[in-house]
This record gives sequence, C-alpha cells and structure tokens, in this order.
Amino acid sequence: MTTNPRCRQFLDGFHAFASEAGLSPSEPKGTNNSIRFPAIGEASHIGVSVISDSLRVNLNNDLDQDRSILNKLHADRDAFQGAVGEVLDWDNPDPARSRSVIRASRPGGYMSEAADWTGHYAWAVGVVSAFEREYKARV
Repeated sequence: MTTNPRCRQFLDGFHAFASEAGLSPSEPKGTNNSIRFPAIGEASHIGVSVISDSLRVNLNNDLDQDRSILNKLHADRDAFQGAVGEVLDWDNPDPARSRSVIRASRPGGYMSEAADWTGHYAWAVGVVSAFEREYKARV
C-alpha cells in the first residue's frame, strides 16, 4: 500500500464508503493507490485510482487484445456515456497490449480538502455502479 498517509486515509475512507453503499471493493493494497472491484463479464474489472489532484474510475478490459469489448461499447458510445453521466476517455492503447480501458476522471485527489472527500467518494461509487450496469447490459 502507499506509504503516503494522506493517500492511505483517502483510500481507506473510500473503501468504507463503497462498502456501505453495497459495493464489494478490495482492500487497498499495493503501490498503485487504487481499489479494485470484482470482475464483471469474462475478463473485465473496475478500478478506482487516486493521485494527488485527481480521481479516476477505470473500466479495465483485461483480455481485449482484439479490442472487441472496447469496439462493442464504443459503437454505443453516446448512450453509454449518457447512462454513465460522464464524458469518457476511450483508451485504445498499443495493440501489443492486451488491455483496453474506458475512464472517467474528475479533479480532486487525496490532496483536496478532506471535507470534499465524501463528494468524491459518492461520484466514484456512482460511476462504478453505472460502469457495471452498462457493461452488463451491452457485453
């Protein structure tokens, strides 16, 4: 887990908030300042990561070498983004990589005012829930 105590506090708070909201986040661990949610579909999962000045929710399509998952979701891009309620980043990385990523981001990482963290947590829980719901409806 991160050695940054403020980042750890943010992630621990988010873990508790997401758990209370009925989601099943992993315990914060590792060095990537993120929390992972259970797999959805054959080979996709959602992760929430935080850095000092932003918060990101990633729909990681782990075994998407042929980009079939990304292409299927991108074909319905407007409806998908509308249902999630965010303009998304549709990452189509180097074809040598087996993973594609769809990302929602917002300013306000662990260095934001602690009083604002609940709003960040609520936003991330909403995006996690929408990603899961919309992925299951389309893939």
